[in-house]
Amino acid sequence: MESSVDVFNSIRIMNHSTLRVPYESLNKTFRAVQKQMDKDISILTKNSDDLTKAKTQQDVNQILTGVIDKLSKLKRKADDGLEEEVDHLQSAKRRLDYLRGADGYRQQQQQSSGTPVSQATCQRYWERRRITCMMVDYFLRHGLHSTAQRLAKLHDVEQLTNLPYFAACQGVEKSLMSADTSEAVAWCTEHRSKLRKLGSNFEYSLRLQDFVKLVQQGRRLDAVKYARKHLSPEADTEAPAELLAERNRSLCEAMGLLALPCDKDGQPPEKYRHLTEPAVWHRLVDKFRQVNCAVFSIASGSIFCANLQTGLSALKTNQCGKEGKRCLECPVCQPHFGQLAQSLPKAQYTQSKLICPISRLPMDHDNPPMALPNGNIYSQKSLLEMAQRNGGYIICPRTQNRFELNEAKRVYIM
Repeated sequence: MESSVDVFNSIRIMNHSTLRVPYESLNKTFRAVQKQMDKDISILTKNSDDLTKAKTQQDVNQILTGVIDKLSKLKRKADDGLEEEVDHLQSAKRRLDYLRGADGYRQQQQQSSGTPVSQATCQRYWERRRITCMMVDYFLRHGLHSTAQRLAKLHDVEQLTNLPYFAACQGVEKSLMSADTSEAVAWCTEHRSKLRKLGSNFEYSLRLQDFVKLVQQGRRLDAVKYARKHLSPEADTEAPAELLAERNRSLCEAMGLLALPCDKDGQPPEKYRHLTEPAVWHRLVDKFRQVNCAVFSIASGSIFCANLQTGLSALKTNQCGKEGKRCLECPVCQPHFGQLAQSLPKAQYTQSKLICPISRLPMDHDNPPMALPNGNIYSQKSLLEMAQRNGGYIICPRTQNRFELNEAKRVYIM
């Protein structure tokens, strides 16, 4: 959980990311189609130049046949690109309608059906879809792809989530969990320009783990050759100085694993065992998920966690979690939620509310607070009900002291 952060700003950024994801995909598709069309047009231009140099009718027919074939391919690619762009635009429109909330959904339903729809019904429907989208996003970020897909299909929110972007990386996660970096390296090659712009060190981490794997297998000479090819500073001279310094530190540490022998159990020295433990592959999976979100402009944090933090922070007070002052109805006072809320800021209230410890109802002018001789305060209605059950006597729930009803005095708060 984040510490003392503006979780409301986090939710604003994530809502912006909801529209940014299809926009980035649209932009990427447009650039790819444009690049391919420019390449094909340059080839057609060259063919037209060859046409002027043709000497026989057979050469002319051959060149024209090639031009017609390339034009057909160009038209097919343009149609495919246009169809994909339309899909991204429709996805952006659906997400925009979703961000308009219950009012937008109500207007949409009234326009489509022509009959009025109650605001309460639309609000419940929209809230249910929103919490479903949050849960789907949370499942995707934790590798539960099949669960997220079934939940999204059940509630018809597949077009409002980032399922395609996470589904595409599912194979990479499985290969990393099986100690194989081939698919992850191929993914890095496909998105190398974007990773370079982000200043990501993910591909280098994969290469470094391949080096460690070769050392573990006893192939030290192959490990040295691999390091010279992929891990040397000359392998990527365009990287920033800070990134190169971080890579050099990691490489020096891995070289210690190469230089020092293993013990009789085949284990490396204690200082270098964190490089070979199975948990390193889990860390690579977590790093890949973060990088994948950055590449596709998906918010780095889960919107479910951000909303949960917002709710806990809004309910957290100075009394939450203190011994003797725990409230059963307060989520922050519960053990599990209390741990999550430890680092969160407290809510700021300009006016305090008094809650009766017995009935959990507010104490106000209709139900005034009453003080017992031992100093404990309860609501008037709760004390009257207790006196009726106990023959006119009040038993303090905290101290078990016994008092008469007329001993309770009304408390006035200034």
